[in-house]
Amino acid sequence: MQGKKIYKGMYGLYGTKDGIRNFYKFYEDMEKEIAQKCKAQDVYDYEFDNHECGYVGDDEEAINMVISTSGWML
Repeated sequence: MQGKKIYKGMYGLYGTKDGIRNFYKFYEDMEKEIAQKCKAQDVYDYEFDNHECGYVGDDEEAINMVISTSGWML
């Protein structure tokens, strides 16, 4: 990375302009694939476990991930 300018992205992300662009594109593409291939319930179940919603007794994060990933409403 000698001589390349480092930029600040969102949420503490740092990298080259191309690196940040590729990072965001990767996640955009992944969200599109999830919306095409997964059922809303599958996304919810995964995110429920991933965010430990059962442990804290609140599934708001899991619901928000379903909505933000695909625009689905449960």
